[in-house]
Amino acid sequence: MNKLKFLAGLFAIFTLVLAASTGYFYMATLDQEQEITGLEHELKNLTQDYGDLLDEYKQLNQTHHQLEDDYESLLEEYSDLESEYNNLTQEYEQLLNDYDFLKEEQAVGLTEYYGLAIRDGDEGTVLDLTTRIVMGPGSTYLDVGTNIFGETTQQASQTSIYVANQHTDLDLMNEYSVLISWETTVDIIEGPSASAAETLAIIAAANNQEIDKNVVITGEIELDGTISPVGGVEEKAKAAMDNGHEKILVPPNQHIDITGIDVVEVNNIEEAKKHVGLT
Repeated sequence: MNKLKFLAGLFAIFTLVLAASTGYFYMATLDQEQEITGLEHELKNLTQDYGDLLDEYKQLNQTHHQLEDDYESLLEEYSDLESEYNNLTQEYEQLLNDYDFLKEEQAVGLTEYYGLAIRDGDEGTVLDLTTRIVMGPGSTYLDVGTNIFGETTQQASQTSIYVANQHTDLDLMNEYSVLISWETTVDIIEGPSASAAETLAIIAAANNQEIDKNVVITGEIELDGTISPVGGVEEKAKAAMDNGHEKILVPPNQHIDITGIDVVEVNNIEEAKKHVGLT
């Protein structure tokens, strides 16, 4: 009997131990499953982050290659510009040497005159103009010191020489060079409005004639010798009057009434020549 009780108790203890072990094993398994689920979720997030980073890397890599291509293109453009700059520098130095040489040459004719311009947007001003004719290959030299001569002004000066060449026995296009000098504090000289004055000054220099400096002119010279309208006539007329000039010649249909200075319209360079004493 006692032996049966002992076996029954031993069996009960074994049952409890087995139950406890089973419960522990179940709890441990549950914890591991939860940990695995958490790791799977974390892995999923890391995979997504990795995909985002991979996409960003591809974009950055593409941008990098694009920047490399842009850099190579800019490098080639810079090289071309540098080459062009060097060529222009050489041309400039050659022209400067030619100009300095021609300045030392004995002038066939020289005339000091005036031109009219607008500065600071709305203020008329009188500029000193000097034209010099020397033996040369028919070149044109514009001297404005450190100022910038605009493209339209350069073209207008070429027109001035072309028209003046029709009023002199000298061949200004092939056998004589023209040096045009402006004294001004204006940084940029732009526009054709002083080309009529240049034309008169070149004619006077080429023919060794005196020009009446009491008379000034504003207007754009055309290839046929006609004088076209320009802006700022009133401001230029006032500036001429303040500078002591007695008369200003203006293009057709641009007459204005200003007390203190005579304003006369001229249609072409022939009419303008008569007013400044040129034949």
